[in-house]
Amino acid sequence: MGVCFVDTETTSLHPEHGEVYEVAVVTPDGEPHHWWLPVTLAHADDTALRVGRFHERHPQGNAYAPTNGEAVSNLHAFAEQFARLTHGHYLAGAVVSFDAERLGRMLRHQQVMPSWDFHLVDVEALVAGRYEVVPPWNSRELSIMAGVDPDAYDRHTALGDAMWAKALFDAVMVPQQQLAAVP
Repeated sequence: MGVCFVDTETTSLHPEHGEVYEVAVVTPDGEPHHWWLPVTLAHADDTALRVGRFHERHPQGNAYAPTNGEAVSNLHAFAEQFARLTHGHYLAGAVVSFDAERLGRMLRHQQVMPSWDFHLVDVEALVAGRYEVVPPWNSRELSIMAGVDPDAYDRHTALGDAMWAKALFDAVMVPQQQLAAVP
């Protein structure tokens, strides 16, 4: 059992209306995977689209968008691939419950059962616990506390945030023998 670092970008923060349009996962072997999903924009929220830079980055929102990531045309095939990559692993990320809920709903809609471990790992909570920071948290400040430069990651992109989450996890989940050497 390993840890998969995951992030999504959605058309809305509303749990019932938002569609996932970008997904990234970094598997336990460190392999990044990145997809662009088709969306209808019927219930899109301008704020969510602006934060994730949908119209700049998504191939559907901009025909001249960079071509990083895989454009998905078959949601069922994507759901099966995502389920295989995350099978039996923990999902980790910043507010990963948001991502797991939406991805789980999407997979089930495609008749694919999510099979990741039901324990979710919120990296911001790990950092806050390590440095005894009580809510509310500021993700930028937590990142700096952990020694991870948040500006080194393309934040509010699925792949950038998945890689950032992995860096935060790695920064605080130091083997015990290394902790003894830390002043």
